[in-house]
Amino acid sequence: MIGRAARRWAAGVGIALALASGAAAGQLVARVEPGWSPFVRGPVPEDARALVSEARTLLLENPGRVAEILATVEVPRDARRTVAGLRADARYFAGGEGVWEAQRLYRALSQDDLAPDEDAWVAFMLGHIQKGLGFPEAARTEYQRALQGPPGPWRPALAFDLAVLDLEAGRYPQARDGLRRWAAVFPDQPGRAVVLYLLAECAVALGDDQTAVQRFSEARALDPDAWKVRPRTGYALADLLERTGRPAEAAGVLDAIAAAEPGTPEAAEARLRAGALWESRGDVVRAARTYALLIDEGTTDAGALEARLRLALLGVYHADGVELTEPLPAYRLFYRPEPTLRQIVDGRADAAAAQRAVVGLAELAWRAGDRERSLVLLARAFETYPETAESGRAYESFMDRLDAHLARLLEAGDAAGAVEAFAAFRRATRWVANRDVGNLVLRAAEAYERLGAYGLAREQYAYLLRIGTRAASRRDLERRILRDRVREGEPEAIKRWAGSGGGGWRSQLELGRVLAGEGDLAGARTAFARALDTAPGPREALAVMFQAARYELPRAGLKTMLAALERRRTAWRKLPEGGERAALEREGWIVEARLRFAAGDREGAVRAWNEAGDAGDAADRFLRALADDRLGRTDRALAGWDELAGADDPVYAPLAALEAALARLRVRAEARR
Repeated sequence: MIGRAARRWAAGVGIALALASGAAAGQLVARVEPGWSPFVRGPVPEDARALVSEARTLLLENPGRVAEILATVEVPRDARRTVAGLRADARYFAGGEGVWEAQRLYRALSQDDLAPDEDAWVAFMLGHIQKGLGFPEAARTEYQRALQGPPGPWRPALAFDLAVLDLEAGRYPQARDGLRRWAAVFPDQPGRAVVLYLLAECAVALGDDQTAVQRFSEARALDPDAWKVRPRTGYALADLLERTGRPAEAAGVLDAIAAAEPGTPEAAEARLRAGALWESRGDVVRAARTYALLIDEGTTDAGALEARLRLALLGVYHADGVELTEPLPAYRLFYRPEPTLRQIVDGRADAAAAQRAVVGLAELAWRAGDRERSLVLLARAFETYPETAESGRAYESFMDRLDAHLARLLEAGDAAGAVEAFAAFRRATRWVANRDVGNLVLRAAEAYERLGAYGLAREQYAYLLRIGTRAASRRDLERRILRDRVREGEPEAIKRWAGSGGGGWRSQLELGRVLAGEGDLAGARTAFARALDTAPGPREALAVMFQAARYELPRAGLKTMLAALERRRTAWRKLPEGGERAALEREGWIVEARLRFAAGDREGAVRAWNEAGDAGDAADRFLRALADDRLGRTDRALAGWDELAGADDPVYAPLAALEAALARLRVRAEARR
């Protein structure tokens, strides 16, 4: 006998088991009332009737004690099957480690010659145990065997469990059909709202958004006050509601999950999803409130860390422009994000979180104007931590900001600063020869060019040619290299540059210099003439003429140069009278004087200098006096040299004094003859 002592442990006489529904849906789906087990209700042999009767009475009140006693008493042979079934039920209802023994007992029973209802019950219980232990396919096999037996009060739970197994395995059409059958066959069973929620989840997975929304609305209407939905269903519905433009309802689903499971990982996940929803819609206030609630309510370590990080990052980008009015303690992280971000970085508990925190610190430094520190932090984000999506974003941000930094320095005229920044960050990072660095290297090359370091600029262009880049075509890079060689004065490069049509009038001017220096005066005249013809304005034309005047040109070339000069004068006369036109005309006469002097036309040179008046520099005054001397106008030549000799010019003043002295000696010598 079980005895009266065991009866004192009894707390009631009824039981309601959520078979298969507790873990899956969070509320009862099918109730199995007392008397459901065939081992409780079946016939018992006469000689074991007292034992079985008392065991059945106490089974619902104290299953653990029932199992202990049934394991020790001697049972008549005819009642062993019934007592073994009661003992298996008792072990299962006792929970804990007793479930393992219940499984062993049910398996042993399944080998006996059981009655059909007993066999179906044993199969159902074995399936339920397998499902709870995480073996869904084994559970499905047992459930299918249970379906072959006669129906019992546990049939609604069995039908629901089979549908849930299909749902969790991703067999959405089968799950949908099973849940529909459940709703049709068992219309009066509790848990109908849960089935509707799960049907909504199936519809979401199958792409039937309209049906999903309809089932969701039906479930809410059926249980409007305190509805509960399992997280997986809730997440699917929230995604659907957000996609269909109902973000407030989506957030409401997530909030309901969090409220149903406070302080759990599920609650934290729901809050984080809700915050991300509001962030994606640009609603900083609601996102911050969601994260702050998660922090202030208390949650798992991982959930708290993520919420703190997200709230701090929101503050990085929005604290200056958004006012949070609720008195939530966690809002301090929003308005003072840097300490939190530093703490996360120094904690090193979560590399992914630390990486995002480093990016947040880089943003703070950039906004504070400390661009170099920001770039160093971004480099750390994609170099120090494992490669993630955040690494890619940090790398792209680094490249964009370094490019912007160099551009700003170049615009400010600080080419040296741009070169220094480029070199520093190239040393500070594990520089990867890939196409993404193209813009940076181009900017560095431009900075070197502005500093006149054409050789270093060519090195950068050559580097881009080696690695390939989207920033410039191969032809463009080759032309840039040739242009820098031209700037360094390489004769062959100048010839190639001018021959390819690159550089316009300037390349022809440089070609003229090279050819004149090589003694090819005919080629030089042709190049200078082309430069004059293509010069875009008067000042550019004057630059060509001044350079051409430096070389000895025979009279044959003078006509070409003077004809070009006259065309320029015609253009200048179209300008309004005034300072610019007068200056251009004076400079034109100076150019003509030099050209005529270089070609041996001293008379024409003197007339041109006279037209220029006081224009010209010391060289022009010296050459004018020299022309007067060669024309026999010694007095005028001496006057010009004497005036120049008294000037401060370090080159032509002593030359003028020397020429004046030689001229006087020559005059005296002629007077003695």
